Formats: sequence, structure tokens, C-alpha cells
Amino acid sequence: KDKLSLKEHDLVYEPGIKVEESSLTVLSPEVSLGEPDSKYVNPSEDDLKSHKLGPFDHTHPYLAPITASKELFNSETRHCVHAEFDLSDSNLKYSTGDHLAIWPSNSNEEVAKLLDILGLSDKKD
Repeated sequence: KDKLSLKEHDLVYEPGIKVEESSLTVLSPEVSLGEPDSKYVNPSEDDLKSHKLGPFDHTHPYLAPITASKELFNSETRHCVHAEFDLSDSNLKYSTGDHLAIWPSNSNEEVAKLLDILGLSDKKD
């Protein structure tokens, strides 16, 4: 250690993440709730054409209305649902191999458990 000019010292813990509370709320414009904002969901007449014609991607999805759905089967561990979407108002065409994404909402019970574990239950709303 002398030849390499190294000094011995105690190991000090350095956390990998830091949790900070902020004054932001779910109503703050800087907070993303994982879904498009109201301007995107309810576009003005001027924005309506671009919302129907794309381009579409994970940040600007086509919000296709569900026209039919039925449960095909369910078990203790999963449910299988057949859903049909209306693409007629867009320039989208279905091709074999195409896929869609569904953003499920979080279970209120699971969110409550997480808040309890983190000691943040009193700040839920």
C-alpha cells in the first residue's frame, strides 16, 4: 500500500438511491400519471386531425375505442378477454403481427400496501 500511495480508511455506507419528498401533487403539470393528458385525450378541433392520423407511438398512442369485449375464460391466476377495437377513425390498418399495448391501472389494495410499507399512508391523497 505504501508503494501505491494508498491510505487505509473505514468503509462509509453510500446509499444507491435517495428518496425525497416534494411539494408536487397529482394535479401538478410536471407529474405524469402514465396516461395522456386531457389535451391529448380531448383534443381541440385544430388538433383533432393530427390525433386521428398520427404518427402514433408509445408517447402518442391512438386511443381506440373498445367496441366489444367478452371474457373467454378465467382461472385463479389469470383472465383471458377478447376485445375488439374500432380503428375506422384513424389511418391505422391491422396487419398480421401487429400488437397493441394496454396500460392497466394499479390495484388500490396494492398501492395501499406499498404506501404502508413506505410509511406514506397518511400522505395518500
